[in-house]
Amino acid sequence: MNALVPRLADPRLRGEAVQALAAYGTRIAGTLGDTLEDQSAAPAIRRQVPRVLRYVQDQSSVDVLLRSIADPDLSVRAAALKALNRLRETAPGLKYCSMFVTRQILSEARSYFELSAALEPFRQEKNPRAAPSLLALSIEERLRQTLERLFQLLGLRYPPKEIYAAHLALQHKHLEDCAAALGFLENVLDRDLKRILLPLLDDAAQVTRRGRELFGVQDKNAEESIRLLIHSGDA
Repeated sequence: MNALVPRLADPRLRGEAVQALAAYGTRIAGTLGDTLEDQSAAPAIRRQVPRVLRYVQDQSSVDVLLRSIADPDLSVRAAALKALNRLRETAPGLKYCSMFVTRQILSEARSYFELSAALEPFRQEKNPRAAPSLLALSIEERLRQTLERLFQLLGLRYPPKEIYAAHLALQHKHLEDCAAALGFLENVLDRDLKRILLPLLDDAAQVTRRGRELFGVQDKNAEESIRLLIHSGDA
């Protein structure tokens, strides 16, 4: 068992290692949980652990993955959420700890507002090859990833297929589909989440204002934005 875990980092053997580890069933959850939570373990291994656990349809897998949905490494966090969403589809009877998920939804929402405020000083850069434009593109990609994680978290609390459909509609930005998606979220989300999440889907100026109202996120100049990003822990 222990000899297989390092093979997760090898692209040539990864698929076979995933299947071999998954074949251990629930016995593997403790070992993989230790690896997933070990911040000193190789990121290439930690990112693959959720791929194994998604095949083990047991509460132990869910519990291990839930502990990693706030991992400092965004790639590990994304992998854990992807595996949880897969388990939610294939094993909906397992418990996905709505209180813990809600706490992480609020954390991701705050991150979104903070990133949006950090992006604001760089929105008007005209030269696409200038450093501020490249930074703006990076922040925009982080905003997209944060929103994706938010919808994955929502899929653990609400009907996953409908949540996924709403996310797709909002991405494609067709007027009627977006209106339908927003209407669905308006009806299905709990009041406290609705108050936080629906403003994220508004235009940039409204997002900035609501971030200030909800989380006290202040407007920033370019220097302050860069300082925030440097200290964010996001390499």
